[in-house]
Amino acid sequence: ILARDRDVFEVHRRVHRDKHSFSPDWTKPFAMDDPIPQWGFSVGLLSGTAQLPIVEATFDDFSTRKWIYFYHARADEYFCNSTQYRLAPINILPKNGTVEAETFAQSSVGYDLPSHLWKEHFMSSRFCLVIRGDTPHSRAFLRAVKVGCIPVVVSDAYPWYAPSLPATLNMSDYSIMISERAFLQDPWKELHRATQLTEKSIRQKLDALSFAQRVIFADHSESLFVPALLKEAWNSIPPSQRVVGCVDWTTGKKSRCHE
Repeated sequence: ILARDRDVFEVHRRVHRDKHSFSPDWTKPFAMDDPIPQWGFSVGLLSGTAQLPIVEATFDDFSTRKWIYFYHARADEYFCNSTQYRLAPINILPKNGTVEAETFAQSSVGYDLPSHLWKEHFMSSRFCLVIRGDTPHSRAFLRAVKVGCIPVVVSDAYPWYAPSLPATLNMSDYSIMISERAFLQDPWKELHRATQLTEKSIRQKLDALSFAQRVIFADHSESLFVPALLKEAWNSIPPSQRVVGCVDWTTGKKSRCHE
């Protein structure tokens, strides 16, 4: 069983059985992503999270954060036709005097920041934008989860490509999804709309985000990572192949347990 940053088994299934379920942009990289072991699952893209502290997701903390959105990107070309998505919130700005312009003005959005400002702004934002790049997933997603910032995701394939421990967590419970097509048409209209949740809905997102922090991060003081990992491993095995009890490892067959 292999735990990966993405679900290569689901990618493989879709490439061979359901090619219409994802954008043609991903056809070539997905075709190269063949699973080696028989079973496995996704824990999500955890790299880049170790340098950040866990900030418990609470409504009180959320309400006092300075910035509405956080998003900073390199002025680079990205693979798989993703440049248009990555740079849209920076290059396609809302008209002055609109509610969307007000949301933009209260957000930390632009190109690269010095590292000390990046961390300060990131941890002081309510919503953290996660946009597809060279792959459908991004380090920005679990970084946002770790610091208690609600992820706003622009990547249609993300929920099945790289879900974090999906036997325990539903990504839509603790994040907000924006379709790629709608985002390109008017990025700040969609971003402003995403923030117009009721207080009840935001509290629900934050409660789910707080739970996700416990499940995903092993360094959480009340971590549920190990039981969630074991559950994921068990669920990844086809029912017909599961063995409950003791196994004779010389034959691979179920046997009587030895004391």
